[in-house]
Amino acid sequence: MKAVERGYSLVEVLVALMLGVLISGAAFQLFAANQRTFALQNALSSLHEDGQMVLRYMMADARNAGRGSALLGAIPGVIFDASAAVRSVDGGDGGNDSVVLNYFGITDCQGTTVAAEVEIINRYFVGNDGVLSCSGNLSAGEVELLPNVESFQVQYGIDTSPGDGVGATQYVGANALTAANPVVAIRFALLLSSGEVSIGTDSSAESYYVLDQKVDTDDDQKIRRVFMSTVQLRNYNWDDV
Repeated sequence: MKAVERGYSLVEVLVALMLGVLISGAAFQLFAANQRTFALQNALSSLHEDGQMVLRYMMADARNAGRGSALLGAIPGVIFDASAAVRSVDGGDGGNDSVVLNYFGITDCQGTTVAAEVEIINRYFVGNDGVLSCSGNLSAGEVELLPNVESFQVQYGIDTSPGDGVGATQYVGANALTAANPVVAIRFALLLSSGEVSIGTDSSAESYYVLDQKVDTDDDQKIRRVFMSTVQLRNYNWDDV
């Protein structure tokens, strides 16, 4: 007698197809979750790297502020006089600040170099496009340092009682600086965003405090972080502080 040949029934085929769809869907969801996690970690890493990098850059330049010359003498570390062609400005509520550092040297923040020491004037500011830039008096134009800057704030540590050995007793904006109270420290703060990278959550609308400014952000699914650092000015006559 012939052996009876049997195949899969329609029900068995449908069950197998359903199991295949479920397993494939689970695998796809796992892949998508891993992709989102990788994108989030990469965006966070880039954000922290960019924030720390630009802070180190500005802090290194600020440590030069006020550096004088044996031939040309001392020089103010921060330019804030309203009569100056370029000066530090307090952007006020909702605005970005700018800071102008001043010292004797041979290279400005854009990399232009001269043979002998001259007065270096570097201005750090954020343009309308949200890019932190620097312009040096030895160069033409400006150099872009960092994009996606949503707030740039600067405060200045002043000595309100010179000669008491205390140092910075108060932090104020550029518009409150006076010649009577020397600047002995500078505090930088930046609110950075991840640009086009989405965090994939329901809402990203938050409020951030950037020094004395409160910044309310949109629900645009971007990652944001605040970076802040304080640097003490080295080139000041600390015997008088």
